[in-house]
This record gives sequence, C-alpha cells and structure tokens, in this order.
Amino acid sequence: MVKTWPMSILICLAAVLALSGAARAEPIIPKKAKIEARLRVLADLRRFSLGEIELPSEGTAHGLTSKAVRVRWTALFRRNGFEIVKPTEGVPELSVFMRTTTEKSLPGAVAFCSALRVTQVVRVERLNESMALLTYSDLALGLEPVDKVYDVMDGALDQMLNHFFHQVRIATEFRRGTIRPDTVESD
Repeated sequence: MVKTWPMSILICLAAVLALSGAARAEPIIPKKAKIEARLRVLADLRRFSLGEIELPSEGTAHGLTSKAVRVRWTALFRRNGFEIVKPTEGVPELSVFMRTTTEKSLPGAVAFCSALRVTQVVRVERLNESMALLTYSDLALGLEPVDKVYDVMDGALDQMLNHFFHQVRIATEFRRGTIRPDTVESD
C-alpha cells in the first residue's frame, strides 16, 4: 500500500522550499553593471586635437621638442586607430606639460613631472550649460640622473599615452557590451 501525503502538507512544503531558495537566489533581472565615470567619459573617443605641449627648454638639447612629440604622437595615434584633427569645437583636446627642477643637495639629479590631460565639452545639467572640462589626466613623477632624465621623461609620455589608449578601449568595449566591469582591472 502506497502512503499519500495530504495536499495541504505538500503545498506547505513546496512554499517553504520556494521561499528559502528565493532568499538566496540572484535577482531574475540583474542591475545594469557600470564602470567608473572617469572611464565612461572615454568611451567611443576616436578623434582628438593636440593642444598645448609644454616642455622644459633644456629638453631641446636632448631632442625633446614640441614638434618631435607632435610628429611621434600623431603616428602613435594613427597606429592605435585614433585620428588627430585640427582644434574644432566639440573635439576632445589632448595636452601635455612637463616640468623639471634641481636641488642643490642632490647634485647630478633632476626631478621631473609629466602630465597628460584630456579636455572635453561636458554638459552640466544643474547650470544648464556646456563647458570644456578636464575629463582625464595621468601623471608621471621621477628623480633621474641629469644625463638620463629627458629619455625617461620621453618614455613616460609614451607610456602614459599607451595607458590612455587602453583606457579608451576598455570604456568603449564596456559600452558596447563586449566586456563586463568585473573583468576590468582598476589602476
């Protein structure tokens, strides 16, 4: 003889199991994933104008000139799928500045600071106004022997630019849905 359970007990057992499982389960529709705003503003950037390139005057003797940086960077942009255009309203502007200083107590050493900046037109809803604002920056600092500092600074600029290209790719891929934010390494 087969023993049957009363229907009310089966319904209660099913409800308990369903509720206990629902308490641990993931939402049926997950929240939309996001990446940081500092990366999102870089999504889909393809064209830039090269703004101011401020270099230390001593760098000229070592081949570090604005013209040389512009020529090399234009080629680097193109190789990475970006375009350098003349300054136009609405086109993001990339600029760089470098500073050096010496200290009497450290003869033969030069401290440097190199900065890469991107300015874009951004809408500020609260003010009902659009304005050009700094949306990305990268910084390299160092202390090097005087005979190597300009080569190191030049290399730091290229490294910052390559990092910038990588950040643009991450933001663009995320926006298109080809990568998830949990696969993006933070700096």
